[in-house]
Amino acid sequence: MGIYVLKRLLGAIPTLIIASILVFAFIHLIPGDPASVMLGDMADAEEIEALRRELGLDRPIWEQYLIWVSRVLQGDLGTSIYFQEPVLSVIGEGAETSAFLALFTMILIITIGIPAGIISATYHGTRIDQSLSGLTMLFASIPTFWLGLYLIFTVAVGLGLLPTSGFPSVLESGDLSNLRYLILPAITLSAPNSALVIRLVRAGMLD
Repeated sequence: MGIYVLKRLLGAIPTLIIASILVFAFIHLIPGDPASVMLGDMADAEEIEALRRELGLDRPIWEQYLIWVSRVLQGDLGTSIYFQEPVLSVIGEGAETSAFLALFTMILIITIGIPAGIISATYHGTRIDQSLSGLTMLFASIPTFWLGLYLIFTVAVGLGLLPTSGFPSVLESGDLSNLRYLILPAITLSAPNSALVIRLVRAGMLD
């Protein structure tokens, strides 16, 4: 097992290298100058050129790539152009929201998809199976952006039961009630995925 995992990891290295080269090249093909963005419209040409030299943007692209790779291997992802903060700090600020949202979504998918799939297979051919299959097709067909907006208008705005947006940090405040901000997004993300799990569980049990 360990040898298999090691082979898979080693096999992924060329893919990562090729992907990093393509992404790095595509970013440089995008119109615009990072130095101009960072300094704003009021900066003159000398200030922009000085910042380009400071950031190493005046160097050949291959040299920029090697410098970037060496820093990434050391855990340095650079500084965000828009936030003017280290990239790792920006990622860390959004990691809590992403982690809680992913956890909530997975809980909903498992608690809804697996039992519903078992029930649908157990009562195969009955009205219960037909009803669950119809709901599965419905939720699999609903666009997530439309479902999210619908939940905001009905549950958050219309009924006032849940917040419309935002997510105050739970780890910093220690207030678990802030998790209510993630209920609507978790429902929106779990609906189509729960439908998929229901179909897979039902098909597996019938087989």
